[in-house]
Amino acid sequence: MQKPKIVYIAVDDDDYELPFAVGDTMRELAEAVGVSPQNIRDCVRNRGRGVTPLHHTYRVEKIRLASDVEDIADFGGDITVNVYVQL
Repeated sequence: MQKPKIVYIAVDDDDYELPFAVGDTMRELAEAVGVSPQNIRDCVRNRGRGVTPLHHTYRVEKIRLASDVEDIADFGGDITVNVYVQL
């Protein structure tokens, strides 16, 4: 069993929740969104909302990518979106 890969996605804070930025790390996502890494960290930790410098409200989702079906069952714990990736 491999350690799952984690990606971070910024989504619009509206009814549609469309993604507008993706990063492999919180720092990478912060650069894409135009905010500090601390803002992204706070959004992930508190399931809160953030605001870009252009007053765009967003939320951050932490996504764990499973390497196989067994990994999906092992995640448990916190609320997470599990994605099966066929390699």
